[in-house]
Amino acid sequence: MLNKQNELVREQITQAVQTQFALQTAVAYANSTSAVEEWARTDGHYIQDGDLPVVPVEEPGSAPIIFEHTCPRAHTDGELGSMVETLLRRITAS
Repeated sequence: MLNKQNELVREQITQAVQTQFALQTAVAYANSTSAVEEWARTDGHYIQDGDLPVVPVEEPGSAPIIFEHTCPRAHTDGELGSMVETLLRRITAS
C-alpha cells in the first residue's frame, strides 16, 4: 500500500516538474524577440520593409487587386523621437 502511494507521488512530482519546465520554456519564448516578431507577422499582420503583402481574391482567375502600400512603415528611433517632440509641442501650444 505504501509502495503504491510512494510510486503515485513520484509520478505526480515528475509530472509537476515536467509541467513547470514546459511553462518556464514557454514564458522564456514568449518574452523573446522571436516570439514578438512571429506574432507581429502572423496574428498582428505587420510587414517588414521590402515585404509585398498578398491579398487573396475571391474568384480564381480574376485579375489581382493592386494596393498602394497601406501598412505603416517602420520608423527609426530618431524619427520617433522627433515625432514625439512635435506632438508634445502641439499639445503644449494648445
